[in-house]
Amino acid sequence: MSALETPRWQLTGGLLGAVYILIMVNAVPRIGIAAALVTLIAGQLITSTLIDHFGFIGDKQIPIDWKRVTAIILLGCSIYLFHKK
Repeated sequence: MSALETPRWQLTGGLLGAVYILIMVNAVPRIGIAAALVTLIAGQLITSTLIDHFGFIGDKQIPIDWKRVTAIILLGCSIYLFHKK
C-alpha cells in the first residue's frame, strides 16, 4: 500500500509526531528536561481524561472521577514548582 492509498487520518500520526519532536527540541533547552516531561505527561493526562469523559473516538464514556482530578492538580503543582525560581 502506498502513502497515496492510505487514509488521511492514519497519516496524521506522522505529522503530529514531527510537531511533538519540534516542540520538545525547542522546550527542553528553555525549561529543562524534567519540566518538559512533567508538562508532557500532564497534557496527556488531561487529553485522555477529556477523551474518556466525552467518549471521543467511539469509545464508551468514563466520567471524570476524583482520582483523575487529583492527579491533574498534583501535576499542575509540580509544574508550578519546576517553574518557580
